[in-house]
Amino acid sequence: MISYDIALSGPLWLYLLLAAAATVYTLYTYKYEAITSRVWHWILVCLRSAALSLLLFLLFEPVVSMIQGDEQEPIAAVLLDNSTSMIIDDAGGSREASVREIVSSAEAQPSLRYHIFDRTVAVHESLDTSNVNFSGSSTDISAAFRSLFRDAESDNVRSVVLVSDGNYNVGDNPLYDAELLGLPVHTVMVGDTSSPQDIVLRNVIANDLAFVGTRLPILAQVDVQGFAKDTVYTSMYINGRKAGSDTAAIAGSSVLSIPFEVVADTAGLLNIELVIDTLAGEASTKNNRSRTFVKVLDRGQSFAVVAGAPGPDLRFLRSVLEQDQDVSVHSMVQQRDGTFEPQLDKDKLADARVIVLYNFPLSDTRADVIETVAKQAKAGKPLLFIAGPQTDYSRLKPLEQFLPFESLSNSPITMDVQFDISSRYAADALLRVESVQAEDWLRLPPVYRTELFVQPRPGAQVLATARFNGVSLEEPVFLKRSASNQRSVALLAWGLYRWKLLGYAPDEARQERSIDVYPILMRNVVEWLSVQDQGERVRLSTTKQDYSAGETVEVVAQVYDDVYRPDDRAEVTVQIQGDQEREFQLQSIGNGRYRAELTGLGAGAYSLRATAVINETEVGSDQLGITVGEQSLEYLDVSANITLMKRLAESTGGAFYVAADYQEAIEQAMSAPTFTARPLTVSQDIDFRKFMWMMIVAIALFAAEWLGRKRLRLN
Repeated sequence: MISYDIALSGPLWLYLLLAAAATVYTLYTYKYEAITSRVWHWILVCLRSAALSLLLFLLFEPVVSMIQGDEQEPIAAVLLDNSTSMIIDDAGGSREASVREIVSSAEAQPSLRYHIFDRTVAVHESLDTSNVNFSGSSTDISAAFRSLFRDAESDNVRSVVLVSDGNYNVGDNPLYDAELLGLPVHTVMVGDTSSPQDIVLRNVIANDLAFVGTRLPILAQVDVQGFAKDTVYTSMYINGRKAGSDTAAIAGSSVLSIPFEVVADTAGLLNIELVIDTLAGEASTKNNRSRTFVKVLDRGQSFAVVAGAPGPDLRFLRSVLEQDQDVSVHSMVQQRDGTFEPQLDKDKLADARVIVLYNFPLSDTRADVIETVAKQAKAGKPLLFIAGPQTDYSRLKPLEQFLPFESLSNSPITMDVQFDISSRYAADALLRVESVQAEDWLRLPPVYRTELFVQPRPGAQVLATARFNGVSLEEPVFLKRSASNQRSVALLAWGLYRWKLLGYAPDEARQERSIDVYPILMRNVVEWLSVQDQGERVRLSTTKQDYSAGETVEVVAQVYDDVYRPDDRAEVTVQIQGDQEREFQLQSIGNGRYRAELTGLGAGAYSLRATAVINETEVGSDQLGITVGEQSLEYLDVSANITLMKRLAESTGGAFYVAADYQEAIEQAMSAPTFTARPLTVSQDIDFRKFMWMMIVAIALFAAEWLGRKRLRLN
């Protein structure tokens, strides 16, 4: 049924009145024309009246609305899982064969719409082998339901059939999205619901960062399902070479934690792979291995110590640093005449990992020396500041912007203080000393501090304040700061060696258990400072660490200038090393970011190293590791999730089926009371102002009248 409605810019009665007036005026003018033929008289009257009425009609801006009533047929949406887990063979047989049978029996019907999903969703009118290939590396059932939200309203989707094993490994719990959809969901289970015999190396846990020479603990998390008594044999490979193995006894379903340990002997990217030997009867062997990558930093580093005067703190600090054979310490101590012994070496300052300032500067320290140190700090060099009895804080101004504090005033009066650890930062990495709690620091022998007042700089953390005679002074004594590309630590006290000589040593002499706090604290400080400049100007990342074969790897690098602002001037090259080796350029996408998509990597482990060059000068590099195609999320749980599939059906008013009953599920979906057509109203507006032919018709009517008058020889 079609209905019409006309709308004018003015009242209809006004238009009719004006049209009638135009007709009366035409009759009046032709009343006095000398026309002998009555036929021609009425022809000319009609032509002029029609032309005037049509012009008036257009002047009233007419819009005609056409409303048509119809019905929209219902649609059943079939959500088909296209992930890799759909081809696993289990106790129920071949899942792929079950789904292939569903695909072959599927018909292209106007009432069916197919949503093929894994991590993403594609909509098809029909099913065939060209759009179902079970290649998805992960499953997001929620995404499949969300894809229906926009279709349910526009296409009258009235019911849903979900064909899946029920295992989702990315995205949200699909129950919420299914209930929010408000449609009955009929679930078709593919796969065996009983737990198969399987061993899954679910995770490899290791620190992301380690130093050369340190022991790196590694933990393998293994899930065992369905096996009786047996032995699991696990091997560890480091950069492709076997580095250890372990055995673990199993009895039935259990969760094992298998520890390993490795000592990193060289800097670089450590590729750690754990492999479990296959046991007879495993449902899948593709989940028997897992990898992780650890970035190993070189501890072979140098420290530059700039001291205003010699002192016991300087000797004790050197002894702590030099305990590591790979560390070199270059001390430059100011003499009474203002010179340094040995001479202040700019190259040693530039090459040092950390610059230590002890009892520096003094009142007679030359300005050019302070400026030399400030130049290195400006370039991002980490600073460790240790106060001394002669430190002149008024000469420290050029360096304060790189330190965690700003001095307000200082008096030479010396006091004995203790470290009052802030409860907020009691667990900070710098304070991490085994078995030492916050209150234990107050039991250490007091150290020395002048009557100094400072203000923490923005971003600084006050780890400890000074306590004098049991009263907290609320004045910082231990601070750290990390801002932009600069890290710094300040110890606003001296005589820290007393912790060792008057605390630890007497306890040891009495054979009492004690913790040597001083060397541990100093190692914590220098390690925290040392990590800072690893790849500071270049950051390389990928969307994830583990990829499936054929999956696109998105590589992103961030480049910063020497004051840590995004830099778009760089040429960023990425080198890939592994089973395949290649090199490619990243393209700038603005704000210091560079991006490229990498395809065609075969299964294996790869190391990616990004190097940034500006004006033919290398400004930094970073590296990371990825794996391709060796383990998929789809193989971490190979049993079908019958619980989820049943709950989806029950909570939405649908029904649960097995794969063999797929056609019954389709019939049920299309025969449900809710599967009905809905009224559809189609409205269309016709704007006559846009029709030029109406103006042409009006002009043609006037032209016809003029020709008639010429024929009758009228004026």
